[in-house]
Amino acid sequence: MEIKKNHGFVYVVFILGIFVIGLAWVLLSRPMQYTYDTAYNSTYLEDEVYQEFFIRTKTIWSWILLPIGLALIIGSILKIMQRNMLDGMG
Repeated sequence: MEIKKNHGFVYVVFILGIFVIGLAWVLLSRPMQYTYDTAYNSTYLEDEVYQEFFIRTKTIWSWILLPIGLALIIGSILKIMQRNMLDGMG
């Protein structure tokens, strides 16, 4: 796949997307960790269902960047391929 001038917009959106998602993840990590620590160690929430919920929530929060990153990469590749096809037709 060769890099052309008109692919710059796709790269800018890709890099901006990574920055915005990373910033949101960093900003929300502290409240998420605080909620997890407070609720998981609470004496009021000793029910096993609540404990499993908080463990699963923390696991999902830790791994959420992987599917988002893959979606960004795949979307960028598809957009570049679409532009290549349109350039070849016109």
